[in-house]
Amino acid sequence: MRENELWRRVVDSGDERAIGELNDHVDRVIRHAARTATDRRDAEDAVAVAFPKALALRA
Repeated sequence: MRENELWRRVVDSGDERAIGELNDHVDRVIRHAARTATDRRDAEDAVAVAFPKALALRA
């Protein structure tokens, strides 16, 4: 399912399954970022800033 639809389901009804699917995306992005960051915390910080912006640009 596309991220836009997942966000719509979260906003419209608080769909917990959609929230879980979005979290799966975040976890994958953090793992990828951790390969180049100094540590996992830096990767999480970078994703916390970048991921919502990237999703907003797709909307």
